[in-house]
Amino acid sequence: MINRFARSLLLVGGLGVLSGCAATNAPTLSTSSVADTQEELTCGRITGRMKVWILSLRGEGARSGTSSLSKGLQYFGTGVGMTSGSAADPEGNRARRIARLESYNNKLKELGCKSYDLQAELQQTDMRVMPQPK
Repeated sequence: MINRFARSLLLVGGLGVLSGCAATNAPTLSTSSVADTQEELTCGRITGRMKVWILSLRGEGARSGTSSLSKGLQYFGTGVGMTSGSAADPEGNRARRIARLESYNNKLKELGCKSYDLQAELQQTDMRVMPQPK
């Protein structure tokens, strides 16, 4: 029979593995840079990517914050190599994603395309309202 401590340790380890799986399979922004091939840098492609990313960030804001237990398990998982570092730092990850959006928005302006009002789009709470460049 497994003692109480061993069961607790197995439970925490198992939850850490599960949170690692969830964190690594979560949808994220593409890691491609703004300096993609010229073929990809069309107004339509950039606008489409940005629309999806804006909706993704809006969706994150609509979900409740991460619980203390979840953060602790993600931190534990990161320390032993079971999850990515971004899972333990959701605020930093969000800031990087917004910076990526701003970079693409600047590229739209350089190309003479319609661009987004990112501040207004990210403050929108109704998920039925599609982001629209202006």
